[in-house]
Amino acid sequence: MANETGESATVLVVEDEQVILESLADVLRIAGYEVLTATNGAEALAVMETQEPDLILSDIMMPVMDGYDFYRALRANPDWELIPFVFITARGQPNEIREGMGLGVDDYLPKPFEIEDVLNVVETRLRRAQGIRQANRRQLERLKARVMSLLDGELRAPLAQIKNYTDMVASEGAQLDYRSFTLFLEDLNRGAQQLSHLVEDLLRVIEIETGELAALYEQQKERIDWLDHLIGGVVIAFEEEALRREIRLRAVIPPGLPPVEAVPELLSEALNRLLDNAIKFSEAGGQVEVRAGLRDGMLSISVSDQGPGIPVEEQPFIFDVFHQISRDHSEGQGIGLGLAIARGLVELHGGRIEVESEGLAGRGTTLTIRLPVPENPQ
Repeated sequence: MANETGESATVLVVEDEQVILESLADVLRIAGYEVLTATNGAEALAVMETQEPDLILSDIMMPVMDGYDFYRALRANPDWELIPFVFITARGQPNEIREGMGLGVDDYLPKPFEIEDVLNVVETRLRRAQGIRQANRRQLERLKARVMSLLDGELRAPLAQIKNYTDMVASEGAQLDYRSFTLFLEDLNRGAQQLSHLVEDLLRVIEIETGELAALYEQQKERIDWLDHLIGGVVIAFEEEALRREIRLRAVIPPGLPPVEAVPELLSEALNRLLDNAIKFSEAGGQVEVRAGLRDGMLSISVSDQGPGIPVEEQPFIFDVFHQISRDHSEGQGIGLGLAIARGLVELHGGRIEVESEGLAGRGTTLTIRLPVPENPQ
């Protein structure tokens, strides 16, 4: 079987019994595969430093470094994560299979084996790995095209703004009075902040998608019984912005809310993004309300606005990355990362976000964070 470059696929055979090693190598070469060999895990790792195989067949019980330690060392290298790994096991040794399954190996080749068994396992796993790589590549290409298309439009505006004002300052700076110069600097700063926020959001999405933030959550999660203060702190942080936009900001947060397991900074960020979204889509004179309480055995934190609402047909997609809501005044809404990030943060906490909206102007939208409550909250 050929690899993705069109060349014969390379199989690394790791086996300390010379007769078995040579037999496997001969079978694979006759079938058209390139073959690398090693007699233990440490030797195999050294071989892989100079030539990366497309698949690995490895014995378990070997001197110096056994198959289990070899597998762990292999998967610790991100460059080798997708190489199919097949354990050669002694027939009738379920303990070896159980341990291998716990590690996550791809398949097993029991001894003694027939030629057909060897070729079938190798071909099946190579084809499977090739399919996964192709699917990942297609997904990456689609995401890349989507990102580039959206960023092209999103980046052009602040970059053009920055360029225009810097050109104007460069050409007319000497004739500008203090007020005009200050206004130019403020506009430059707005453009720079817009770009900065865009980069920060993209990095946050990557942290969520790669599982990096999930690992952080597991390390830092704690039981918090001061949710009223956490929610109140987020609301207070938006009071000035609400006042500037002539929006009434109201909070209904009863004392004694049940505790939840959370990372306070991440939960605050999720609520922050919902509140930012509500204020962004509210008209002057409208109201945004934050309400918390216990509902159906779960903690609920809802953010309601009186804006244009979300069309019913769009509601299933509003938390998708890069989805932009077709609201009446959509300018400046960004590239559709805020709600996607909020959902990712809430899901880290074992919760979900629900949306309620009639999709009618003035009826607004309510987004609700729902979090599990410990069985023994006291």
